[in-house]
Amino acid sequence: MITYELIKEMQLKHADIVVDETSPRYRRATTNMIATTQLCEDILKLLPENFSKDSLGVVYATEFGEITSSADYLLHLKRDKMSKPILFQNSLHNSTLGFTSIELKLTGPCITVSAGKKMNEGILHTVNALFVICDYVLICRSDSVPKSHAAYYNYSFADVAENFNKTTVQLYKKNQIQMPNQRAL
Repeated sequence: MITYELIKEMQLKHADIVVDETSPRYRRATTNMIATTQLCEDILKLLPENFSKDSLGVVYATEFGEITSSADYLLHLKRDKMSKPILFQNSLHNSTLGFTSIELKLTGPCITVSAGKKMNEGILHTVNALFVICDYVLICRSDSVPKSHAAYYNYSFADVAENFNKTTVQLYKKNQIQMPNQRAL
């Protein structure tokens, strides 16, 4: 049986994001990408110095993915009759996890979860699966809802509205449990 413990949880409200406007790092990044990357970068400092990023699993949970990028992509597609690749790329549910993985050079297994009302169960099952092969797992949850759509989303998705416009990151460590009659490694 595998058990795990929470090492640290961090949260960032999207209104509190600070970005160096002169840095090219976040030039084409969305709010979810910036918040997730900044929090993960901070929390990863807690890992042991000799830690291999191959042994870090990441679960990125989002209800809607990149709402703003998706709307921008569709608007440009309709208006210009042409697809803008960066907008399409950023509109995908897994774009935030991909961006963060590249920026932080994460090499372990990474999975995006979008499970609606069963989000917590989806996260739990994914974390349990990752702990079979990983020593640490990061859970990142982020949903940025633009002000122009806030009333609709707050009404239509009231059960998850508490997660809007903030990013939460949790770092968990696997505990090794020796079962009775099991030889120590």
